[in-house]
Amino acid sequence: AVVSTQSGHYGRVSKVNSRLRDMTLSLMLSGLQSVAADLQQQIKQLLEELKEEHRRNPQKKQKEKDVTKSKALTLQPNKGSLKTPHRDLHLPAMSNLTKKNSSQAYFLRILKVVIAVRDVTIKSIEAEKDKKEKSTDRDSALIPLL
Repeated sequence: AVVSTQSGHYGRVSKVNSRLRDMTLSLMLSGLQSVAADLQQQIKQLLEELKEEHRRNPQKKQKEKDVTKSKALTLQPNKGSLKTPHRDLHLPAMSNLTKKNSSQAYFLRILKVVIAVRDVTIKSIEAEKDKKEKSTDRDSALIPLL
């Protein structure tokens, strides 16, 4: 039962034995919970770093408010777009959340696969029910003919 991010492979998992499918989804969900716990810690770390940054630099925060009040928006005459003054903030915890192989990206990829497998499984179950209903309808239609 191969599950990949390419479309078409999700259907393979939904058509296998229901116990195997349920076990696969269970394993994926437990892995998702583990990655979510890591992601939660990284977000907490970022929040702490932000709080520390605001404690260390309260004057910068006030200066930025003053600049924003005085020059909040300026129009660029040729482009007609808005330009706001800003300062880029780079904290160590940000790299853990933004890199290509981050827990956040991994979490979202796993979640996408779980949702896709679930959707295909639901469609498969509905199709099986419809097939049984049609079979029952045909059987009941044949009974009066006997």
